[in-house]
Amino acid sequence: MAGETDLGTLLESLDVRQREGTYVYVNLPPGTPLPDLPLSAVVTEVEGTTIVLRQSDADEAGMDTEFPSAWLTLAVHSSLEAIGLTASVSAALAVVGIPCNIIAGFHHDHLLVPPNRAEDAIAAIAALRDRPELRES
Repeated sequence: MAGETDLGTLLESLDVRQREGTYVYVNLPPGTPLPDLPLSAVVTEVEGTTIVLRQSDADEAGMDTEFPSAWLTLAVHSSLEAIGLTASVSAALAVVGIPCNIIAGFHHDHLLVPPNRAEDAIAAIAALRDRPELRES
């Protein structure tokens, strides 16, 4: 099923859902097998493999972790070819000083933000939906 490509439509229908728990990044050196743990994201790069998983699972496995995060999902089915959605969202978060890492899935975009700023991030994103003048930037 193809997702929506029109930025105005995407922003008008934008909603955010927060997953339970805290998520962390772990860097695995090149050639390291993936751990037998529930992984939420895997990115393979020349320098190694990045995994994102629940902090509780990483801590239990004794892993070195980075950037404890709240996991927010943009609850709108955007096309992989949509232009401007993540730029609009990241700009809205930048204005209020919230660091954000974005992971694109097939159906949704996912944001990892500091847990203590999750509610602020949700409010900033909701403002894109509720205040059309913010969509102009």
